[in-house]
Amino acid sequence: MPFDRYKLERMIEDGWIRMWRSDKDHKTPLYELTTVGKQLVATVYKKLNGEQLISESAKINGLIDKTNQKARIYSIAIRKMNRDLRKKKMQERTVLVSPDE
Repeated sequence: MPFDRYKLERMIEDGWIRMWRSDKDHKTPLYELTTVGKQLVATVYKKLNGEQLISESAKINGLIDKTNQKARIYSIAIRKMNRDLRKKKMQERTVLVSPDE
């Protein structure tokens, strides 16, 4: 994702980042993620760690597009990841429901 000179301003205006310390007294300003930004990062990590399914709906997920070759490859990978995650969760449930004791 390229970083242009106005991206920080747009992210502040959109509510993703806020200024934590202003540039008073000739100190460098510091920024932090807002609550919305933190929730977005947490959701991305959950999906990357396999704790949460990735949407397979074309309306929600722009990567599920059958007309674009790259998007088709991504959609196959997303479906495979979701299938593996569902299998893993089912195995965990069966272990919890029927212990081998």
